[in-house]
Amino acid sequence: MKKLTLMLIAFTLSVAFVYSAPNKSFKLGMPYSTAQFMMDDTKLAGRTLTPTLGLSYFGISNTSKYSNNGESDESSMSVHFLIPRLGARVAGERVGDLNTYTYGEAFMVIPIITGSDLDNEDKDQIKDATDLLGLTVGSGVEYYFSDSFSIGGELSFNMLFHSTSYEDSYDDYKSEFSTRLGATLTQVTFNYYFQKD
Repeated sequence: MKKLTLMLIAFTLSVAFVYSAPNKSFKLGMPYSTAQFMMDDTKLAGRTLTPTLGLSYFGISNTSKYSNNGESDESSMSVHFLIPRLGARVAGERVGDLNTYTYGEAFMVIPIITGSDLDNEDKDQIKDATDLLGLTVGSGVEYYFSDSFSIGGELSFNMLFHSTSYEDSYDDYKSEFSTRLGATLTQVTFNYYFQKD
């Protein structure tokens, strides 16, 4: 299922780049930043809807060196999180050079784990613990310096969902965990528009 989801995301991104000249937005904030591509506007129930595709990245790496009685050893581990996003913006009211909007996104966290001392079972356990799905809902405002460039800010509420289970056939033991994490996030946005009405 995970491979199918990744293939669908890759296909969607490829089609988007080939068949449109997307506008770009860069969102800077903690704990990570996002590159976003805004597709052509469409009208839905009298509102302007803009489909969006985004990609965020967050990584952690560690290297440790040990020495004892003239012998040395080194170990390393890194975890990289790719966060593809699929969403939409709904235009609000534009007053002069100031524009407001609301938006929503669905995203998934794809962990990539490497380490000199990790076997496949360790990597699978870390992936199970960091394999997350999430939803974002928020609102934003942007100020147009020209027809092609705006700067703005966003405030959003993010919800992460995680579920996993562990089984031990020897002891006939099974445990299941479900976790939800909610947080607000603020970001500064830089937007470049190549397809303005």
